[in-house]
Amino acid sequence: MGAMIERVEAMLAAAGSLAEFREMLLAGFPGIDAGDLANVMAQAMMAAHAGGRAAAEDAGA
Repeated sequence: MGAMIERVEAMLAAAGSLAEFREMLLAGFPGIDAGDLANVMAQAMMAAHAGGRAAAEDAGA
């Protein structure tokens, strides 16, 4: 599951819009179960949020 999260994070970072991100997801994970994708997305977003908070705290220190 970790490798999948890394792929999703990379796609999100590379996408120029949500529509582009959607297309990347559909192309990168054809036939994926919607529940599995939702789980991976939740984990990726939590990781991105935590990383952003850490960066903001470091910048303010």
